[in-house]
Amino acid sequence: MVDNVALDVAITWAGAAGCAYYLRSLYAHGRPGSGAQRFLMLLLTSLLFVRGLAWLTGDTILKRLTLAFACWLPLAVTLFIERVLRRHHPLWLKLFALATSVVFFLLDVSVGLPGHRPWLMAFLTCFALVLSGNGLLLGARRSGTLSAGEERLAGLLLVIAAISLPLVVSDFRTVTGAGPVRMGAIAALLFVYGMLGSALRTASPAAWLLRFAVLLIPALVLSGLIGLAFRGTDAETWQSATMRTWPVAYAWMLLTGIVVSGRAILSEGSAEHFLGWLARARLDSTESFLSELGGSPDAATHVVLGPDDLTEYRPDVLARLPDARGGVASLALAREHRGTTEDGLTESAEQWIDLFERTQMTHGFLAARSRPRVVLVSLPPATSSVAAELRLSVMEHIARRLERG
Repeated sequence: MVDNVALDVAITWAGAAGCAYYLRSLYAHGRPGSGAQRFLMLLLTSLLFVRGLAWLTGDTILKRLTLAFACWLPLAVTLFIERVLRRHHPLWLKLFALATSVVFFLLDVSVGLPGHRPWLMAFLTCFALVLSGNGLLLGARRSGTLSAGEERLAGLLLVIAAISLPLVVSDFRTVTGAGPVRMGAIAALLFVYGMLGSALRTASPAAWLLRFAVLLIPALVLSGLIGLAFRGTDAETWQSATMRTWPVAYAWMLLTGIVVSGRAILSEGSAEHFLGWLARARLDSTESFLSELGGSPDAATHVVLGPDDLTEYRPDVLARLPDARGGVASLALAREHRGTTEDGLTESAEQWIDLFERTQMTHGFLAARSRPRVVLVSLPPATSSVAAELRLSVMEHIARRLERG
């Protein structure tokens, strides 16, 4: 049989990883007005990580610490939804959420909630009431008060809340007896996956519900493979193992989607950074434009070589390789053409390779030809080279236009 505790810990730590990844991205972007969101994600990350340790070790102190974090969720959720709706909640709901958090936190600190079934049931009831109140406010929002994107986000949060309710209840298995596996962390993963995805795509709540359901299919395939690998070919044993590990596989699929979406947003952020830099760059001359390159997302590490640095190189030869590839040369491209039969490109590739190896850079372009200027940059390995090369191509185009006046 599959160990129930091991399944619980695997799911909850997958949730902790997803929340930590999102929390890191929130701090990295540093967007104003995300304080409530950061508070919620910090609580969820801490709660899920410590809860996994508590289930794994059975330590009483860790169990109390887990509930200490959980006690502040009613307040954190209320502040976050209030921020989403961009209007104040009714005072009674905010006071009820605050009282729920403070009272049960003090109870946990003083007497400890673990092992006290009536207090745990009371907390679960109050938490459910707070969630219901926030859900009603989301559902009763007035049309026209939010932008189209905010309306879609509010609808998505309603869908996630409806899915999350039975998942969260399963975490109280020892109190309610609901389900063999505790899957509350999947609710956190759905939330993070939805928040990151909503920044990338415009989809209706129904489309999101379909997306969540479709992910169950590859998760089932993955759990089937895991069951086959560890439980053999006996049909009954394999089926049992597959169904038991299905939630873990689904949590893994969501975590993978979170990382992929986060990487896509990071790439989009580089594009926004580039446009912001370009809007402020000086365009009165080639020299002034090149002096601004250090503020761009792709040329933070760069060198500009002038006529005195290029006495051993011919501008017309250097121009051949980048001209054949959108104006930008790269070390990989130069090495590709080093041994070709195209004499013109071969000679150009040799000169670019020499420049790259001398300066330890990876990409470059010819910014001016009459009085030669070569810009060489070093792109980080994690950067999307296709997108970065397009941005470098824009820089090359602007520099050439400035040279022609």
